[in-house]
Amino acid sequence: MQISTDCWRASNEGDEQDKAAWLKVKRAEDQTASEAWSEQYRMPPLEGTERAVPWGVRCRH
Repeated sequence: MQISTDCWRASNEGDEQDKAAWLKVKRAEDQTASEAWSEQYRMPPLEGTERAVPWGVRCRH
């Protein structure tokens, strides 16, 4: 059985919202863990843009 594109989109729309919510929570958890790690090991503060600094902290972790 083949599902039409419209039916497929309608059935997966909620999945995309759930995935976005899950991803937001996961990134917040990762950020918290990375910041704690940085403090524990006395890492020097990073400099950069508002978006770059949190990303750098996560990458460094």
